[in-house]
Amino acid sequence: MHNVQDPSQLCAKGCGFFASPSLRNMCSSCYRDYLKETLLKMERKSSHNDSKQQSVVDSSDEKDANTTTSTCTRCDLCRRRVGLMGFKCRCGGMYCGSHRYGKEHSCAIDNIRKALQREALSKQLNASTCKADKLNCRI
Repeated sequence: MHNVQDPSQLCAKGCGFFASPSLRNMCSSCYRDYLKETLLKMERKSSHNDSKQQSVVDSSDEKDANTTTSTCTRCDLCRRRVGLMGFKCRCGGMYCGSHRYGKEHSCAIDNIRKALQREALSKQLNASTCKADKLNCRI
């Protein structure tokens, strides 16, 4: 008679939470996971199509590429394992908590930025200095 959905409908994935018809009869967390999975599938398909168009890479090169991209990240200065708590600097390095500031690891980007700021400040100060006294009434 009425097309009213049952408010006690459970998630289609079977997690035990209540579902919503607007989320494909899933709970919010399962729907978010579903969206992530579909996005990953789409990325894989697009990368698979791109890899067909590119030239084939030797298996030795693939092994080298896999060894350089490791999940263990270390501080570029002291080689301490930083994991998820590492700080990525504008110079491209990954640093631990004690070396995260530019002055601690002699960041080239910060040194260049400071030099440019000093130069601009000196130009500004030189341009604003009074060359001659413009008040004739001074003694």
